[in-house]
Amino acid sequence: MDHTARDNTKYRPEGKHEDFRVVYSTSLSDEQALEVQNQLKSEPDNLPARFSLLGHLLRARCKADSGDKRTLLGEVTEQLQWLVDNHPRHLFHAQCRGFGEDKIHQRLKSHWAHQVASNADDVTVLYHAAIFSELSDSMYSAKLLRRASKLDTKNEIFPETLCGIYLRSFEKGRKSDKKKFAKLAVSEFKSALYRYETYCTEEWKKLYQYRFDITGGNVADSAIECQLFEEAQELAHLILGRTASLQFPLNTPGIHPGEVYGIISSKNTGGAILGKIAIAKNDLSFAVDRLNGLVVAEPYGHIENDLAQSLLACGEAEAVKLYLKRVEELHKTRTSDGNKGSNQMDAELSYEATTCKKIRRWIRKIDAGHIPRLERC
Repeated sequence: MDHTARDNTKYRPEGKHEDFRVVYSTSLSDEQALEVQNQLKSEPDNLPARFSLLGHLLRARCKADSGDKRTLLGEVTEQLQWLVDNHPRHLFHAQCRGFGEDKIHQRLKSHWAHQVASNADDVTVLYHAAIFSELSDSMYSAKLLRRASKLDTKNEIFPETLCGIYLRSFEKGRKSDKKKFAKLAVSEFKSALYRYETYCTEEWKKLYQYRFDITGGNVADSAIECQLFEEAQELAHLILGRTASLQFPLNTPGIHPGEVYGIISSKNTGGAILGKIAIAKNDLSFAVDRLNGLVVAEPYGHIENDLAQSLLACGEAEAVKLYLKRVEELHKTRTSDGNKGSNQMDAELSYEATTCKKIRRWIRKIDAGHIPRLERC
């Protein structure tokens, strides 16, 4: 059970994350699979056995020819149907979005509809049904999530998932609908962030300070594309504001490394959003100031590539080169401080060296008058 199933929320899934891992980690022979099938006839509620059988069937289906695929499709569907009918609240259903992409969805749709009708005020069932429909019928999924969100007003999982649906609709939908979905994504992101900051435990917040930063950056990008600059600016300040109450500077004794990472992530995400707004408004000087203000320090060595890439396209090559050199210096320090001797350390040093080479290659291309495609690293 994860932090979204807290004492102050109504989302109450059964089981644990490890149950889902059984599906992809257990390897059965055909003989063992037959034994498990026979076992389930007398012990239908033996979920570890059922999950291991489901994993076997899914792998067998991937390898089978077209004739066997149809047979195995029926067997996979039978297992999923049993889980929907008998354990609609199991955490497994929150983690299997991929099953909505094929014919399995059509066969299970009526079973989830029955569960929703029978459990209209059960946010766990509503959420799991929404996840099932997320890929194949996103607007129906959004409808279920809005209902769950009204019933469980302290849980960020519902507006957070809604935000993701609206972002995908923004990316894939008609041009005339883009502004509508951008506004919806902004609204749900703000709701998710508020709930997280207000109701989540301090322990979880310390470990996941940057949880919303990537999503916030994507939502802001959609707003900027639609020239919703005030909305994008509000998102930037919300993300930046999350660092105001945290410990700073970064060398404060006792501060958790995850919290340090979160502080830098939030500061850089908010600063990058403000920089991209400035570029959209043709205020390159302000955008360069935001690039110069990005924090490059341990343990955060990522490149804010979207802002740097946009400034390169605007002709601000020197500013971008200086920023890249700052990031390179951090990675060079890691290679000089590291000691070989373990496979993990050797792999980390190899990654740092590769990153330095990549950055130097980008700088050479910029010097040659080209615009390389920058990566986050």
